[in-house]
Amino acid sequence: LKSCHNFVDVSVPANSQLDVLLKSSHGEIMTDLDLDIQQGNGGQNKRKKNSCQSSCSSSKNSIVANLNGGGSKLKLNSSHNNIYLREYKMDN
Repeated sequence: LKSCHNFVDVSVPANSQLDVLLKSSHGEIMTDLDLDIQQGNGGQNKRKKNSCQSSCSSSKNSIVANLNGGGSKLKLNSSHNNIYLREYKMDN
């Protein structure tokens, strides 16, 4: 999913198994999911649980991570705004 001038806002179930690539040239990357960061924060290799809780931002604003061990690919790109990757919560 890509946007040039607007934000990208995606919600997924917390039990999803995803390989995630998040890129924002001029915005922040924010999530409430427990991502396992593979690469990010200016391109330095990192593997930290919870390191992306609430907000991730870096000089390059590029995050490679997985959720629950990885699986399906999810690419989110916003050239001039923020990316929000949220936990989907069903209303009862």
